[in-house]
Amino acid sequence: MPLGGFWQWVSQYNQPLTSSDLLSADEINSFLDVYNQFQETDFAKAENNENIYDRENLSSQVVRWFKNRGWNAERFFTREHQIKRLMTVAELSNNLDGIKHLQKAVAGINVQNVIAQQEEELKTFDYHQKDLDLIRGNLHHLNKYLKVQKP
Repeated sequence: MPLGGFWQWVSQYNQPLTSSDLLSADEINSFLDVYNQFQETDFAKAENNENIYDRENLSSQVVRWFKNRGWNAERFFTREHQIKRLMTVAELSNNLDGIKHLQKAVAGINVQNVIAQQEEELKTFDYHQKDLDLIRGNLHHLNKYLKVQKP
Protein backbone atom coordinates (compact mmCIF):
# COMPACT_ATOMS: atom_id res chain seq x y z
CA MET A 1 0.00 0.00 0.00
CA PRO A 2 1.34 3.45 -0.82
CA LEU A 3 2.44 5.64 2.02
CA GLY A 4 -0.56 7.80 2.89
CA GLY A 5 -0.02 11.51 2.51
CA PHE A 6 3.48 11.05 1.06
CA TRP A 7 2.80 13.75 -1.53
CA GLN A 8 2.78 16.41 1.16
CA TRP A 9 6.55 16.20 1.55
CA VAL A 10 7.55 15.72 -2.07
CA SER A 11 7.71 18.69 -4.43
CA GLN A 12 10.00 17.43 -7.20
CA TYR A 13 7.03 15.74 -8.93
CA ASN A 14 5.50 19.17 -9.51
CA GLN A 15 8.05 19.68 -12.31
CA PRO A 16 7.67 18.37 -15.87
CA LEU A 17 9.61 15.24 -16.75
CA THR A 18 12.95 15.48 -18.48
CA SER A 19 14.41 12.79 -20.70
CA SER A 20 16.87 11.81 -17.95
CA ASP A 21 14.24 11.30 -15.19
CA LEU A 22 14.25 7.66 -14.14
CA LEU A 23 11.59 6.18 -11.88
CA SER A 24 12.26 5.80 -8.18
CA ALA A 25 10.50 3.83 -5.47
CA ASP A 26 9.58 7.13 -3.79
CA GLU A 27 7.99 8.45 -6.97
CA ILE A 28 6.03 5.23 -7.50
CA ASN A 29 4.74 5.39 -3.90
CA SER A 30 3.72 9.01 -4.36
CA PHE A 31 2.16 8.21 -7.74
CA LEU A 32 0.10 5.34 -6.28
CA ASP A 33 -1.09 7.51 -3.40
CA VAL A 34 -2.25 10.28 -5.75
CA TYR A 35 -3.56 7.75 -8.31
CA ASN A 36 -5.86 6.22 -5.70
CA GLN A 37 -7.10 9.67 -4.67
CA PHE A 38 -7.61 10.66 -8.30
CA GLN A 39 -9.71 7.56 -9.01
CA GLU A 40 -12.20 8.84 -6.41
CA THR A 41 -12.62 12.26 -8.06
CA ASP A 42 -15.47 13.34 -10.30
CA PHE A 43 -12.86 13.85 -13.04
CA ALA A 44 -11.94 10.18 -13.08
CA LYS A 45 -15.50 8.93 -12.55
CA ALA A 46 -16.96 10.92 -15.45
CA GLU A 47 -18.30 8.69 -18.21
CA ASN A 48 -16.46 10.54 -20.97
CA ASN A 49 -13.09 11.16 -19.36
CA GLU A 50 -10.84 10.73 -22.40
CA ASN A 51 -10.25 14.50 -22.39
CA ILE A 52 -8.71 14.28 -18.92
CA TYR A 53 -5.80 12.34 -20.37
CA ASP A 54 -5.29 14.67 -23.35
CA ARG A 55 -2.07 16.43 -22.34
CA GLU A 56 -2.71 19.24 -24.79
CA ASN A 57 -6.10 20.10 -23.29
CA LEU A 58 -5.90 19.39 -19.57
CA SER A 59 -8.53 21.41 -17.75
CA SER A 60 -7.35 23.99 -15.27
CA GLN A 61 -9.30 22.12 -12.57
CA VAL A 62 -7.36 18.92 -13.21
CA VAL A 63 -4.03 20.77 -13.36
CA ARG A 64 -4.84 22.54 -10.07
CA TRP A 65 -6.00 19.29 -8.42
CA PHE A 66 -2.63 17.67 -9.17
CA LYS A 67 -0.66 20.78 -8.24
CA ASN A 68 -2.38 20.77 -4.82
CA ARG A 69 -1.03 17.25 -4.35
CA GLY A 70 2.52 18.10 -5.36
CA TRP A 71 2.33 16.78 -8.93
CA ASN A 72 2.58 18.25 -12.39
CA ALA A 73 -0.50 16.85 -14.20
CA GLU A 74 1.35 16.10 -17.43
CA ARG A 75 4.09 14.33 -15.48
CA PHE A 76 1.48 12.27 -13.64
CA PHE A 77 -0.25 11.05 -16.81
CA THR A 78 3.10 10.43 -18.51
CA ARG A 79 4.23 8.36 -15.52
CA GLU A 80 0.92 6.46 -15.51
CA HIS A 81 1.41 5.50 -19.14
CA GLN A 82 5.09 4.67 -18.57
CA ILE A 83 4.41 2.51 -15.49
CA LYS A 84 1.65 0.59 -17.28
CA ARG A 85 3.93 0.01 -20.30
CA LEU A 86 6.73 -1.18 -18.02
CA MET A 87 4.30 -3.50 -16.25
CA THR A 88 3.41 -5.01 -19.63
CA VAL A 89 7.11 -5.44 -20.47
CA ALA A 90 7.76 -7.00 -17.05
CA GLU A 91 4.91 -9.47 -17.49
CA LEU A 92 6.07 -10.40 -21.00
CA SER A 93 9.62 -10.78 -19.74
CA ASN A 94 8.48 -12.94 -16.82
CA ASN A 95 6.43 -15.11 -19.20
CA LEU A 96 9.42 -15.47 -21.50
CA ASP A 97 11.64 -16.49 -18.58
CA GLY A 98 9.07 -19.12 -17.59
CA ILE A 99 8.80 -20.51 -21.12
CA LYS A 100 12.59 -20.73 -21.44
CA HIS A 101 12.73 -22.55 -18.11
CA LEU A 102 9.98 -24.92 -19.24
CA GLN A 103 11.81 -25.64 -22.47
CA LYS A 104 14.91 -26.66 -20.54
CA ALA A 105 12.92 -28.77 -18.09
CA VAL A 106 10.80 -30.69 -20.59
CA ALA A 107 12.62 -32.39 -23.43
CA GLY A 108 10.85 -32.81 -26.73
CA ILE A 109 8.67 -29.70 -26.51
CA ASN A 110 9.43 -27.14 -29.15
CA VAL A 111 8.53 -23.68 -27.91
CA GLN A 112 11.05 -21.78 -30.03
CA ASN A 113 8.26 -20.04 -31.99
CA VAL A 114 6.67 -18.76 -28.78
CA ILE A 115 10.04 -17.60 -27.47
CA ALA A 116 10.89 -15.84 -30.74
CA GLN A 117 7.47 -14.17 -30.86
CA GLN A 118 7.74 -12.85 -27.30
CA GLU A 119 11.33 -11.70 -27.82
CA GLU A 120 10.18 -9.73 -30.89
CA GLU A 121 7.31 -8.18 -28.94
CA LEU A 122 9.71 -7.10 -26.18
CA LYS A 123 11.87 -5.32 -28.76
CA THR A 124 8.96 -3.00 -29.60
CA PHE A 125 9.12 -1.30 -26.18
CA ASP A 126 11.46 1.55 -25.33
CA TYR A 127 12.53 1.59 -21.67
CA HIS A 128 15.45 1.96 -19.28
CA GLN A 129 16.57 -1.32 -17.70
CA LYS A 130 16.73 0.33 -14.26
CA ASP A 131 13.06 1.35 -14.56
CA LEU A 132 12.09 -2.15 -15.67
CA ASP A 133 13.98 -3.73 -12.77
CA LEU A 134 12.12 -1.48 -10.33
CA ILE A 135 8.76 -2.38 -11.87
CA ARG A 136 9.54 -6.11 -12.01
CA GLY A 137 10.44 -6.07 -8.33
CA ASN A 138 7.12 -4.44 -7.49
CA LEU A 139 4.87 -5.97 -10.14
CA HIS A 140 2.56 -7.80 -7.75
CA HIS A 141 2.06 -4.63 -5.68
CA LEU A 142 1.44 -2.48 -8.77
CA ASN A 143 -1.07 -4.94 -10.22
CA LYS A 144 -3.22 -4.44 -7.12
CA TYR A 145 -3.59 -0.74 -7.90
CA LEU A 146 -3.40 -0.33 -11.64
CA LYS A 147 -5.43 -1.92 -14.38
CA VAL A 148 -3.02 -2.72 -17.18
CA GLN A 149 -4.13 -2.60 -20.76
CA LYS A 150 -1.72 -3.20 -23.57
CA PRO A 151 -0.51 0.19 -24.78
